Amino acid sequence: MLKNIMALILFSLLVSCAQQSSMLYEPPKREGSSRIIRAVQPIYPEQARQALIEGWVQLAYTINTNGRAENILVIKEYPNGVFSKAAIDALKEFTFQPQSVNGVPVSIDRFLIINFKLSQTEKLNICESARMANNKTCREIK
Repeated sequence: MLKNIMALILFSLLVSCAQQSSMLYEPPKREGSSRIIRAVQPIYPEQARQALIEGWVQLAYTINTNGRAENILVIKEYPNGVFSKAAIDALKEFTFQPQSVNGVPVSIDRFLIINFKLSQTEKLNICESARMANNKTCREIK
């Protein structure tokens, strides 16, 4: 248990220093480890989209023997409370190849970071449609 907590803390520190550039980040896989079969892109919360808010959510979860995520917990998120529901909802729809030991599927605890980032085109469209010319982000992307 203490080993898992220490690993979680170390992972959180490493993630905090990492650049958030892709939509999904999963730690490197070890031989015989589980893998994502089907990933589901989260639905970008409309209020965050219209406000040009970007962020990320770090999740801890268990891949069960049926290849589904369960026991999903938000470890860390930025900004707080904006993207966690969308990230959890998306992870619930993922399908995994469960890890197996001696040919028998076993549950395994994993971590995943889901990034929420708007494309430059999306930002421009939002700025133009909402007439947000005075918005700092809108001024920066033009």
